Parts: sequence; C-alpha cells; structure tokens
Amino acid sequence: MRRTTRREGERGFSMAELMVALAITLIISTAIVALVSSGSKSFRREPAVSDRQQNIRLALDLITRDVVAGTGFLTADGIGPTGPTGTATDAIFMFRPSESCPDVPSDSAFGANISAPYALPGCYTNDSFVFVFYSDGHVELGWGHNIHAGNPPSSINFPPGQGPSGINSVLTVNDTVTRMGHGDFVKWQIANDADGTPSLWRTDSGGYDSGWNLVNTPTAPTWQLVARGVEDMQIKYRLQGNYSATDPNAGWTDTPTGGGSATNNLVRQVRVTLQARTVGQVSLQGQTTVASGPAAIRGQLTSVITPTYTLLQLSQQTPPLYQ
Repeated sequence: MRRTTRREGERGFSMAELMVALAITLIISTAIVALVSSGSKSFRREPAVSDRQQNIRLALDLITRDVVAGTGFLTADGIGPTGPTGTATDAIFMFRPSESCPDVPSDSAFGANISAPYALPGCYTNDSFVFVFYSDGHVELGWGHNIHAGNPPSSINFPPGQGPSGINSVLTVNDTVTRMGHGDFVKWQIANDADGTPSLWRTDSGGYDSGWNLVNTPTAPTWQLVARGVEDMQIKYRLQGNYSATDPNAGWTDTPTGGGSATNNLVRQVRVTLQARTVGQVSLQGQTTVASGPAAIRGQLTSVITPTYTLLQLSQQTPPLYQ
C-alpha cells in the first residue's frame, strides 16, 4: 500500500491554532461592532439633545417675557401631572397688559362705569379683562362685562358678580382714573399632548373659551402648545416683604400673596424651573429612567425673574425701595 506524505512547508493549522485565531477574530469583531454602535448612538443623541435644549430655552424665554410684564399673580401650586421627581407640576397664572390692544385715556372718576373720550378700539370686546390706572399710580384689574364701544363717549362697566370665579370685577380704589388698558390672563401649564407626551401649554384668555367657560385641561384652540417634552415646572415666589438682597435663598414661597402691606405683598421675584426630556428617541447615551416617564436624556434650566411692575412701584416709594 502506497503512503502519501506531506512535504515540509505544506503542514496545515492545528485545531488549537484555529480556535485561537477564531477567538482573536471574535474579539476584534466585537470591538468594531461596539465602536460602530456607540458612534451610531452618539450620532442620534446629539440632535435629540439639541432639540431638548432648544425647547426648554424657548419655553423659559417666553415665560420670562410674560413674568416681566406681569402685574399680578395667582396661586397655582401642584396642579399638574406628576413630574420626574414625584412632585406634581406647578402652573403659573398672571395678569399682564395686552400686547396687541392699546391703552385708552379716561376722564372719569371711580364708579361702576368708566368712560373714555373717544370710541374704544375693536379689541375691547364684552367680557374682557381691563386694567384701570389711577392718578396715585395704583393699578387694578376689573372684569369688563358691559363694554360700550360706540360713538364717544365710550364706557366700560364693571358689574359685581359678573366675572369668572376668583376674579373680582369690583374696583375698590376711589380715586381719579387716568387710563384703561386691555388685559391678558396668561396661564402656563403642563399637560399631555395627543400622543401622551408631557408638554408645556400657554393661554392668554385664562383658559376660558369663547363662551367664557373654563377649560381646565389645556387644549387647542383655547391653549397653544409651546414645547413638547417639558415634563416638570416648579414655581417659587419671593415677596418684597420677604426679600433679602444678601441671601438669595431666603424667603421663597409657593404662594404669591401674604406679604402684609400692599408694598410688602408685591412679587419681587419669580423663580421658574423647567425640566425637559428628549422625545422620539430611545437607547441614547446618558439617558435616565424615572417612575413617571420613559428612559430619556433629561436636563433643566432655572431663571429668577423680576416683574417690571414691581420695580416701578418700588421706585415710586419714599424713599425709593429700588433704584
């Protein structure tokens, strides 16, 4: 029987050598796959984080604009859905002069009717919030239920008991009225949008619809969707009576009233904290999980805002309390 032998240099790999080679190949392949996967997640992460940051910055800028123009604030603590920290989200309610409707001069004294020497602009419609400015610098907000905007002289009537619940339509200052201005009742609140994503909503009608029925749950067209993915809003107030220039952490409260005198009761500062999450992306690097929401990358911004109205009131004191 003829035996075939291998020549020197034609010897193959042994089983042990094949196993070692396969192990090395597997290790290298795994590292490459992990690197590609990490790069893919990072590539998807950056646009999502950028959108989140843009949403939260835009929302905070718009809230700041409203607070700066605000002339009065109402308590609205812990009325929204549960946020990532397990605490109910706050809302912020404020009165502010309308940006699209001009003030009108008045030539009447305090009374149920306040007149203007010429026809009121068309933006003064029945059932409107109206700011009344007095000669002593005081400002009140009334519920203009009967607005007579025909030929001059025009007038606005503030009948008792006609305003929405919680809004006093009876003017209390017995002093000369200098002008009137159309007002907005601005609310910011968190609620889920159509697909269940927590979002930040705004209304300038107090949430009332065209029939002046209160719409508690934000919904278009009474409310406007401002930013998706904002899942927590916490509001704190610091009144003039509790203000300390040397201790920025002292005197914060959930309630924008209770400071005592009219001056001490002015809202000196409003602290707004928003937390937002990425929306529409999963398995992103750096994401966190909370009980009240899915895994996502989260971040927050805080701003401390002073209403212009407060500064004006304090600067008119003797001696001035703000310079």
